[in-house]
Amino acid sequence: MLDPKKSQAGKKTDVSRGVQKPIPRDWHEIAGFDPQTGKECPLYVDDRTIDIAGRKGMGASLELAELVPGTVQGKWLASAWRGVTDYDTEDGDETWTVYVSSPPYAYDHKRGIKVDPWEGEVFLVFADGDGLIRSYGWGKSSDDPKLPADYDQHRFGRQLL
Repeated sequence: MLDPKKSQAGKKTDVSRGVQKPIPRDWHEIAGFDPQTGKECPLYVDDRTIDIAGRKGMGASLELAELVPGTVQGKWLASAWRGVTDYDTEDGDETWTVYVSSPPYAYDHKRGIKVDPWEGEVFLVFADGDGLIRSYGWGKSSDDPKLPADYDQHRFGRQLL
């Protein structure tokens, strides 16, 4: 799938989709799961996202290090969607994948300690069409604890899982 070869210019390349394209140097690969195909796929976290997590505290960094991979690799995956129609911090579009999970724990952002998962919430990871993880965090769940709030109000596109 992903062949992180170094090109002659020293750039990483992604050949997972049959087309060789350069991967920015500040993108770091994590293995992911494509809920549409059921196959492994490369996802990426950029330096900006890592820096933001660090500024939020140890708990946010631990969520990025543990909960994000556990979610996108399918460990706790509860549902998944293709496309974002209403997302307030980024534009999002029909190419994005939204991973929704119910991890067995959460992290207190300030103290960085493991705590029980937040009641009435699910963990969401938003990846754009290039596989870059744009956002992650806890959000309200619907009446079904494995689905995000407003999923039935066309907040997301097509449900994959």
